[in-house]
Amino acid sequence: MRHYLTKISLIIICTTSFLSCNVIKRVNKGEHLLTKNTITVNDKKTSNETLENMIIQKPNGTLLKVPLRLHIYNFARPNIDSILKNKIYNNPRKLAWKTKTLSKKQLDKDIESRKGFNSWLKKTGEAPVIVDSLKTKKSTIRLKAYYYNRGWFDVETDYKINKTDNKKATIDYVVKTG
Repeated sequence: MRHYLTKISLIIICTTSFLSCNVIKRVNKGEHLLTKNTITVNDKKTSNETLENMIIQKPNGTLLKVPLRLHIYNFARPNIDSILKNKIYNNPRKLAWKTKTLSKKQLDKDIESRKGFNSWLKKTGEAPVIVDSLKTKKSTIRLKAYYYNRGWFDVETDYKINKTDNKKATIDYVVKTG
């Protein structure tokens, strides 16, 4: 009974920490995180894999509707070198305590391991996908070329970026075969 209680509490703590994290933490002001792409062909939404492969910008991957790899990326510090420098080397009391308990070589290895863990978080995680209008235009050109090669010579493609107040956006691609 006791082991189940600890496992359940650990799972609850992990899920609440992931759900409470801010997805748009690393999205700058004026930028928007891409959350969804929709393709509409002749007023019908399609989820054709070949059409989705034509789109250059794809939203971050999700696991049970939670962008897990984006959360892992957000755990990493963007400027770990300056943080460690200010935290340890520029603080004489902390540096004296660290060199008293650890040797200089151990202190350097400790800092390198922190940097290594931070870079591992960045590699394992997935950077946020920011909406880029140039990539969106390229995607519409690719969709138009796809339908043109399939025999639709009067095809028209367009897109609409739906931005929200909370720095998130969706892109709607509209294709009319003509």
